[in-house]
Amino acid sequence: MWQITGENAYSITAGEKGETSTVTAAVNAIGDVVPPVVINKGKIVSKKWKNGAPLDELVTVSPNGWVTKEIFALFGLSFLNFLHKKGYLGHDRAHVVILDNHHSHFFILKLMKDNNIHVKPAIGCSH
Repeated sequence: MWQITGENAYSITAGEKGETSTVTAAVNAIGDVVPPVVINKGKIVSKKWKNGAPLDELVTVSPNGWVTKEIFALFGLSFLNFLHKKGYLGHDRAHVVILDNHHSHFFILKLMKDNNIHVKPAIGCSH
């Protein structure tokens, strides 16, 4: 188990041998950790995948275990909710989010812009 700013981080994989999970996560400059989205390959979410995980973590599935535009939209909404709960939204505070060039990210650009969040590409980073 790893330690991140005093909170436990967990490692959970799907039950199938050799299968891995995709995690969409974010952290800010002062160490606040946005609730992650864990994506497993499958059609149905197993209840055991959340055992021991942080309460606000989202566990979901996709046919290949990869992020989709719909799943990334859920992460975008979770990100905004996190900023709101922390009191970081509003007050003319601008934010910057750095993303790689995965096609699923383009579907939240308007949502981010509407909330004074500037999305920038990660230079030299590909998906």
